[in-house]
Amino acid sequence: MTTIKHMLICSLAACLAASLSSCNSLPPGNPPDGAIVTPEIKMSVIDRKSAVNFMITSIATRCEPISTAGINLPVIVNDFTASDGLVNNMPLELWQSLIKTKMIIPADENDSRRQYKLLSEIKEIRSSPGKKDFSWELRMLSIKDNSEVWKDSVEFVVITQNQPKE
Repeated sequence: MTTIKHMLICSLAACLAASLSSCNSLPPGNPPDGAIVTPEIKMSVIDRKSAVNFMITSIATRCEPISTAGINLPVIVNDFTASDGLVNNMPLELWQSLIKTKMIIPADENDSRRQYKLLSEIKEIRSSPGKKDFSWELRMLSIKDNSEVWKDSVEFVVITQNQPKE
C-alpha cells in the first residue's frame, strides 16, 4: 500500500512541478494578425550525390505523370545537356535510377508510344578557386501539346581541387 501511495505522491509532485514551470509569457488579449514567425528554410551546401537524390525524390513525389502512374508507367524520352565534364553523368545517374526503380519506360525520339520528354539542363553559375557552383533544372513536357507538366531545380557545389590530407 505504501508503494502505491509513494507512486501517487510522486506523480502529483511531477504534475505540480510541470504546471508551475509552464510558460506564462504570452500577454493578455488577441494574438497578432499574420504569421508570428517567418519560416526560414536554409539549404545546406548540396553535393553532386545529394543533388541527384533530391531530383529523384522530387520527380517521384511531385511529378504527376510519375507519382500517380501506378502500373501504367509513362513512356519518356530524355533530353539531357550539361555544360561541364564534372557534371555530365548526373542526368544519366538520374535516368538510370528512374529505369531501375521502374518509375518510367524509356523511349527514343522515334518511339510512337512516347508520352513525355524529360529535359535536363545543368549550368555553371559561379566558379571560385577549388569549387564550382551549378544549377540543375529538370522539366517534363507533354509530347502531345508540348506543355510543361512538371519542373524543379536545385543548386549544388562540386569541389574541383583535392583538400590537403591531415
